[in-house]
Amino acid sequence: MNARFYPLRVGLMLTALILSACGGVAATPTEDAAAMAAGHATETAQVESAMAVAHATETAQVESAMAIAHATETAQVESAMAAAHATETATAEAAIMAAAHATETAQAPRIINLTQGWYQDRQTFYYDFGSNSPVLNEGKQVGVAPLYVFVTGFDAQGKPQFLAGQHNIVSAIPGEKGYSDLWRVNFVVVPSTYVPDTLKSVAEIMGGGFEVKESDVLVNCPVVPKGSGLAEGTPGLTQGWYNGEAIYYFDFGPNPADTAPLYAFITGLDANGNPQFVEGQQNVLSVIPGDEGYSAFWDVNLVKVPAGYQPNSIKNVAEIMSGGFEIVHPGIVVNCPVARTASP
Repeated sequence: MNARFYPLRVGLMLTALILSACGGVAATPTEDAAAMAAGHATETAQVESAMAVAHATETAQVESAMAIAHATETAQVESAMAAAHATETATAEAAIMAAAHATETAQAPRIINLTQGWYQDRQTFYYDFGSNSPVLNEGKQVGVAPLYVFVTGFDAQGKPQFLAGQHNIVSAIPGEKGYSDLWRVNFVVVPSTYVPDTLKSVAEIMGGGFEVKESDVLVNCPVVPKGSGLAEGTPGLTQGWYNGEAIYYFDFGPNPADTAPLYAFITGLDANGNPQFVEGQQNVLSVIPGDEGYSAFWDVNLVKVPAGYQPNSIKNVAEIMSGGFEIVHPGIVVNCPVARTASP
């Protein structure tokens, strides 16, 4: 019961008792004493009863309020958990859909066309696979990734005895950390009883306890979507394995980790530092297959020419070097294997 209302209630009770006593027949002292005692007892009982009722009411109200609060809190928690679960589910579904869309887009087959360039005033043609390999030593080299090739052993001259029917296994694919178009061959030595394509991942190789021998052989094998092709047809696609899934690549054969310089022409850089390429000017190559120092990995050099420069008026490296042009080095390396070059 509220403490501030308790004196008022007691006062009202006393007043009612006094008025009742005053309005009745005159009593004797004994009767007065008895009446007062009875009145006091009645008052006490009424007060105690009122206090008990008030306490019970207050207790019931508190318990009811606590029950309501608990129920509300439980409902809020359950609602929040349901909302969080729904949000988490929606987010996961959106992520899965986005990943599926990205995978679908990444796996769209494409035909890689030839791009024309210049080499010592002669037309040369190459395939452009872009920049997918780690750049090292300020563009002078590219990083390599391990490629696993299966053999049953080595002959007396140390030549590997390749296992027919087993597809090579790669350690990464484009877009993943550690991927490179340039692969270092690692020989996986398996027994003669091994069934080809039993192993399809690096984890299975490492978990199988097989001998793995790293070699010095580096090969240029850019991974591409299934169904892709080259404009002139060769080389064709080669199948490999990555984490149990089939992947495909073009095998352009051995290639050093060193790069070769390639020259692209610009008139300058915009406010954001983007090169403004000379429209119609073909890139100039410094070497082609068969030359010492040839590499399919090109270290891009930007040759800054004046606004009045006529496209393709320069077709060889010697003229670039003798022209006194400013050369900008952005540190970009592209994989562009040369397919053919016109005769001198």
